[in-house]
Amino acid sequence: MRCVVEFLLNEQNEIVAVGEQWDAFALENDAPELAGNAVIGKPLLDYVSGNVTRRFVHQLLQTVRANQRDLTLDYRCDSPLQRRYMRMSIRQLNGNLHFEHSVLALEARKRPLKFNRAQQRSKDTKIRCSMCNLVRQVEEWLEPECVLQGDASGEMLVIYGVCESCQQKLQALGAI
Repeated sequence: MRCVVEFLLNEQNEIVAVGEQWDAFALENDAPELAGNAVIGKPLLDYVSGNVTRRFVHQLLQTVRANQRDLTLDYRCDSPLQRRYMRMSIRQLNGNLHFEHSVLALEARKRPLKFNRAQQRSKDTKIRCSMCNLVRQVEEWLEPECVLQGDASGEMLVIYGVCESCQQKLQALGAI
């Protein structure tokens, strides 16, 4: 099954419509508060974690509008049970921005992982890249399983950012 999650943003970056698979994706990812019409009329950035990631998304929106061209970007949107390889396509549509998120591939994890969003950064907080889902460990970006090796809880306290490698990819697209 090829899952495609779509939504439409107006010029104020508010969600004005969602596609038919939106609700199923929200429920599958333990986010019932995002299902139905709960997000309609709300700013997209209300649902983006981390200042760095919010700036990045805002820049993406501006780039698509200013350059009047479509933008396609591969990223990861992992769940506790699987790595999810995705593709985001953004295009202009009648003054709005149309987003399409497609699942390209799924990989099962050997054990569940849970990422808890930190309200503030502490010594136990890790930085998780919003694009590739790698986690910063000292000066390296690693798969979360490598960082959690030996931790039986499978839980990690994170804040969200964008790693240097993903920033370079975004710069190549003209998005930052």
